[in-house]
Amino acid sequence: MARERGRVYACDALLQLPKSSPLPQMRIEYSHGVIAAEDARRLAFDLHAILAPVLDTDLASFKTRLARLDDVAIGSGPSDEAMVHVEFGVLSGRSPAIKAQAAELILQRVQAYVERGGSRQPLQMTVEVRDMDADVYRKVTRA
Repeated sequence: MARERGRVYACDALLQLPKSSPLPQMRIEYSHGVIAAEDARRLAFDLHAILAPVLDTDLASFKTRLARLDDVAIGSGPSDEAMVHVEFGVLSGRSPAIKAQAAELILQRVQAYVERGGSRQPLQMTVEVRDMDADVYRKVTRA
C-alpha cells in the first residue's frame, strides 16, 4: 500500500518518539586481551550509569553491543598494537558541550578498565559520539 506524502497514519503515531528522548545506542569494540569479557559487560553497565544523568535520560533506554575483536589492522602493518573504540549515538539535538562531556567520560572510564585489565601492549583508545536523526529513528518495545 502506497503512502501519501505528508499524511500521518495511526501506526506512525504509535512509533513516533518524543524528540527529547535520547535513546542512547553504544557499541564497544575491543581487541582480544585488552579487556576481559566480563569486564567489558561491567564497563557497559558502568557507562550507562555515568552517562544517564549527563543526557538526562532513563537508564533503561541504554543499549550496548560488545564486540571483542580477534583480528585488527592498525597503521601500516604488522604490530602488536591493540584498540578500543566506542561509538556512542544519541538522538540529534544534544549540544556539542554535552556530547564532548560524554566523550570525555567514556574515554576516562575505558582507560580505567584497560589499566585494571593489566594489558601492557601498545593501544589506541577512541570515542565517537554521533547524532542519530531524531526524525527517522524508530523504536518498538515489547514487555
